[in-house]
Amino acid sequence: MRSVGMVVSVLALAVGAGVVGCKSTNGGTGTYNTVTRDLSTTVEANLDRSFQATRDAVRDMGFRETKANKDATSGVIQAKDAGDHTIEVRLRRASDRMTEITIDQGMLTGQEDKGRMLLDKIKSRL
Repeated sequence: MRSVGMVVSVLALAVGAGVVGCKSTNGGTGTYNTVTRDLSTTVEANLDRSFQATRDAVRDMGFRETKANKDATSGVIQAKDAGDHTIEVRLRRASDRMTEITIDQGMLTGQEDKGRMLLDKIKSRL
């Protein structure tokens, strides 16, 4: 029972560190979670435009697209970089004119600067 309590405590600390470790800037550059290594933001563009801009940005970065699926409420684009690391971009319709974008590069291989470069490319295509 004691080990269960320790595991719960460690998990709580890790989650807390993620919340405390999140960086947020006001320049519309998104919020980067230092624990999960996700970069999230909301853009002023509908889901269709955001999805196409993301696909084009992935190609601009030289990534190899491995999956691209979209429906009326969400979309997912997966790609591989030159190091064969997976990048997943999840899009969710927030309203008729707003889309939430999350760039996930994986907890072990994620790099904030690469995520921000991809996000900047997406925004430049909107």
